[in-house]
Amino acid sequence: MIKANEGIVVVRELETPENNIQTESGIVVTKKITEGPKVGKVLDIGYPSNTSGKSAHFSIGEKVIFKNGTGWEYNDGTEKCRFLRFDDILGTLKEDEMTM
Repeated sequence: MIKANEGIVVVRELETPENNIQTESGIVVTKKITEGPKVGKVLDIGYPSNTSGKSAHFSIGEKVIFKNGTGWEYNDGTEKCRFLRFDDILGTLKEDEMTM
């Protein structure tokens, strides 16, 4: 299990339908998105120790939208995740909003 330091959010990037292209023959090809935000699931939050610091408007297990190309990627062989700053999280998604 990965634990976040203060002011850091650990997110597992999720595959979204926009990341895939389906050919006419039905083959699904994954494409690399270079623009636009990403979607991920919060694994851990490093809450600030002081009350004047930034607060999290999201919780562990919640799906969030975060800036593309930000943070630091980590892969331990079983799980690929990203370490983000609080400011990199743009918003949260409710489960019913994930269906496109």
